[in-house]
Amino acid sequence: MPGCNDDALFSDKKILTTPLRSQVGFTGTVFHYPFDVDTIKNAIMTGGPVETAMTVYADFEDYTEGIYNATTDEVIGGHAVRIVGWGTDEESGVEFWKVANSWNIFWGEKGFIRIVSGINLGGLEQNIVASSADAVWGYMKDLQ
Repeated sequence: MPGCNDDALFSDKKILTTPLRSQVGFTGTVFHYPFDVDTIKNAIMTGGPVETAMTVYADFEDYTEGIYNATTDEVIGGHAVRIVGWGTDEESGVEFWKVANSWNIFWGEKGFIRIVSGINLGGLEQNIVASSADAVWGYMKDLQ
């Protein structure tokens, strides 16, 4: 299979033309949110899911269900994830973030994990970024 470049995305059946990076963009603002649970919740309510990066601990890989709170100090790397919501566990009363992982739907809770909130576990709550709710993505010629 030929190497991929900015002009085309190759599949095993055909070449799909994609726009050059210089042809697409967005209008709006990118925000970096402070470590504040209420501010993060408000960002999700007004603009949808937010992105973040976090430290991954060794027990993260083995998560299957429940509210995750690292049980080891062994760091295995970093990971980008998307916070899509929050809640409170009915049994324990523990507050959590509902986080979409990118590994697959067979990991965790159908590809999601509930991570304890308010303690900045693995830096999860200090690395929040998102585009403004009024951001528009598209071809540059259409955004002007």
